[in-house]
Amino acid sequence: MYLKIGDYTHEIGGPQLSITQRPVLSEGGVPLAQLHTWQIQGIVTGGGQTDIDTKIAALVAAYRGGGFDATLLLSDGVTPSQHVLKNNRAVGGVRVISGPDFPNGGGAEYATKRTFAVTLEAEIPIENAATALLNFRESLSLSGGDRRVEWTETKLGPPRPQITRRQTIYRAVQSGQAVGYLQYPTFPGFLFPQQYAVESPRLTYGGGKRRSSGDFTDFSLSWEIRYESDRPLAGRPHFA
Repeated sequence: MYLKIGDYTHEIGGPQLSITQRPVLSEGGVPLAQLHTWQIQGIVTGGGQTDIDTKIAALVAAYRGGGFDATLLLSDGVTPSQHVLKNNRAVGGVRVISGPDFPNGGGAEYATKRTFAVTLEAEIPIENAATALLNFRESLSLSGGDRRVEWTETKLGPPRPQITRRQTIYRAVQSGQAVGYLQYPTFPGFLFPQQYAVESPRLTYGGGKRRSSGDFTDFSLSWEIRYESDRPLAGRPHFA
């Protein structure tokens, strides 16, 4: 089989490829993506130091910077196997997280061969990941409706309470924050009839986290809505 990195193809049967995968989970344990790790170990062979040096230069250039497709081809050198990392499907692209390293230095190294090692990584989102949430929190604060007591200082004695209102305005504050994986989340909606909202929701959009490829993730949205009413405002916050 052949390992193809971008436009560069290793010799047939050259490198050994070890593949591991682990899920990328949201704060609540919901799967967002699969993190693929390819550990590549192999040998560059040549007819002498000059030949090996030229092949090493081509190898290093092929892996420089990442941002390529990585494909394990079948023995015909054309047909892709089940092991493929597509750069345009990976968040941040296909990345080189170590190497090319050259761990051995003895024996015939740099005379007839050169041992190398490279590790690739790619975060591949699952289906419907665009609308997935990394986390979601909302709170609801309730107040008002009872009497209002104000205290008045007296000239010669202790302060005295005075009821200034038999019933105060019922108030509520709905606030929260959500972080979207690949795009901004949407406002979850009003907890009470919109007629009780003092004003339109205050929405604050936070900048995303920039990946090395220029892609962005972790888009945050926070919100706050204040309500006032002549009747009790009872409810519970959204739970995503």
